[in-house]
Amino acid sequence: MKKVLVLFLTAIIFSFFCSCKKEPEFPDREAHMNNNVSTYTYSEYEENAKKEKQEKIDRIKNAEWKKNPEKYKLIALTFDDAPSYSTATNNNTVKIIDAINKYEGAGTLFCIGKNIDSNGTALLEYALELNFELANHTYNHNYLDKLSKSEVKDEILSLNKLINEKLGVTPRFVRPGYGNVNDTVFEVTTELKMPVIWTEIKGISDYSPESTAMFIENKVVNGAKDGAIVLLHGNIDNTASAMENICKRLYEKGYRFVTVSELFEYKGIKNIPTDKMIENAGFN
Repeated sequence: MKKVLVLFLTAIIFSFFCSCKKEPEFPDREAHMNNNVSTYTYSEYEENAKKEKQEKIDRIKNAEWKKNPEKYKLIALTFDDAPSYSTATNNNTVKIIDAINKYEGAGTLFCIGKNIDSNGTALLEYALELNFELANHTYNHNYLDKLSKSEVKDEILSLNKLINEKLGVTPRFVRPGYGNVNDTVFEVTTELKMPVIWTEIKGISDYSPESTAMFIENKVVNGAKDGAIVLLHGNIDNTASAMENICKRLYEKGYRFVTVSELFEYKGIKNIPTDKMIENAGFN
C-alpha cells in the first residue's frame, strides 16, 4: 500500500512541475521550435520579427546587382487593382510581393481609389516598405474614353491626392481602366506629365478562369524581354501561385525585377512620352 501511495504522490509532483514549465505561446511557435529555441517571450518574438523585416528591406534596397544594373536584363512586373485586401498578411498580393522580394526585386502596384476607401492602406504600406512603387489606376476604374476632359483629370488627380494624403507619396504613372484611351485622355496625361503605362506581353489575361498558373507562368517567361513592362493583377490566385516560378526562371535567365520608375532610371531614360501607351523602356 505504501508503495502505491508513493508512486501516486510522485506522479502528482511530476505533473505539477511539468505544468509549471509550460512554454509561452507565440504566433509562429512551430517554426520557432524547429530552430531549437526552448523559451520565447512575445516581446522577443516581435523584436526578432522586426529585425528580420529590416534585414529583408536592406537586402532588397542594397542588392548587389543594383551597383551595375546595366549588366542585367530588367523587367517591370506590375499589378492592377490594389489594394484588394484590408490586411498585409496571408493574401495573394503579399505572396506576390514576397516572391519578388525573394529574388532581390520589387514591382509596381496600380491603385484604385475606391479600393483604398474600402480596404484601407495596410497592404500599400507593406508594399512601400518593401521597395514597391504605387501608381495610378484611376479613382473609380471607369472607361476614361467615355468621360469629359475634366472628368478624366478628376479620376487621376483625386487618386493622386488620396495616396499622397494617406501615404506621403504621389504616383508618377497612370494606367487607365481596361486600357481604354483616346485623344482626350492623352491631352490630360500630357498636361499632368504622367506617362500612360501598358504592357509588353499581350494575352496573359490572368483574371480569366481559363488562365491557369502554368499558362500565366509560361506566358510571362516566354514573352519576357529586356525593358518589358508586364500587366498582371494582385488579387488572382493563379498569379500568386505562379509568381515564385516566374521569378526563379527569369532570375536564372539574367533578369532582375524593378519598379516602373527604376526601369526608366536604370535605362537612363528621362523624357518619357505622355501621349501614347508605354509598353517597354523602348516606348513601343
